[in-house]
Amino acid sequence: MKILITDYGNYIPYGSSYNESIELFKYLKERGEDVDLLKRIIISPIEGSINENDAFIRKYNFIISYTPFDFDFIIRYNKLSGIHPDIIFIDEFDFIKVIGNKLHFLDPKRFLYKNFLKIMDDIQFYTVRSIIDEDFVHKVITNIKTIYINPYAKNSYFVKPSKIEREKIIFSGRLNESLNDIDLLLKAVKYITEETDFLKTHNLLVVMSNGDESEKIKNKISKMNIDENFIFISPSKNYPEILSSAGFSVVLPLRNLRIGNILELMATGLPILIADNVNDVKLLSSNGVSKDHLVEDGKNGLVYDHEDYKDLAEKIMLMISLNNDTYSDMRSFSSNYASNFNSKYEYQKIYNSIKDLYLEKIKNIENKEFSKI
Repeated sequence: MKILITDYGNYIPYGSSYNESIELFKYLKERGEDVDLLKRIIISPIEGSINENDAFIRKYNFIISYTPFDFDFIIRYNKLSGIHPDIIFIDEFDFIKVIGNKLHFLDPKRFLYKNFLKIMDDIQFYTVRSIIDEDFVHKVITNIKTIYINPYAKNSYFVKPSKIEREKIIFSGRLNESLNDIDLLLKAVKYITEETDFLKTHNLLVVMSNGDESEKIKNKISKMNIDENFIFISPSKNYPEILSSAGFSVVLPLRNLRIGNILELMATGLPILIADNVNDVKLLSSNGVSKDHLVEDGKNGLVYDHEDYKDLAEKIMLMISLNNDTYSDMRSFSSNYASNFNSKYEYQKIYNSIKDLYLEKIKNIENKEFSKI
């Protein structure tokens, strides 16, 4: 069978979401499948990826689509090739909520919705990230199958550090104050520098990625006179290795908790500082492991009070000053926790669904040919 993965999304270079389609592409390749990747390339070429012109002249059995921005290409492909491949739509950004809501005439998403309607009959599987989304898909779209995808850590994040800098904190979230409570972290660092003597015996450096509102955040840091405690890095192809070399990570979600991203931090061995109001998340891995919390307090990180920057500060200082044996145990627990949610389990679900559908179609064709005899 011939498979095309499409991904026209706009991502932070080398970020977790950017690598989603690339990882599935590699997974299918490793299993000997004839698969192409048509992706909006941000920085460097991806081995095995193709351009639109190449894709238009190839005959595909399946298209795996990652974003609604793929729909325009799929419509053009159907028209130019004269065939309609079966589509597996991986709803990475909650497009189902656009489908289910009445859009205003001037809503920019209306164009994406209209394109969705044009290819809807070809969508054989709609992947979802929660039971609620699964129910919603069946409510608003008739005669469609769903694939439930658990939150997962991509395989490339399971790396071993060559060196660990205990006093370096990673904040891997987006520098967007509507998504993350960045002020809480700035206040916590300010508290440590001015109201404790912790830095007389320890260092403290917070690593952030440039992007979104980074200039605005840098100005705030400068006004608070805590510049020397922050460093901003550019997107890097070796991001998992950069993560693994840090001491721990702090997550500051205000909304849209991306569990997969937190699992990837754990995969690199990082203990996590997480807010108490977002930690109670029930997870069931594909291999049957059940978890009631993202962070088991004291095992793969620490839980802080989401309304108290002083509590966050205390947890930062505690994490840096943990004895080596306790800290080493935390790193091991984090990595083992994430291994229960490895991407290979979820990619296997997608792969099995495609294979089953393909074999079913081959069987139907053979039955039709036999009936003519």
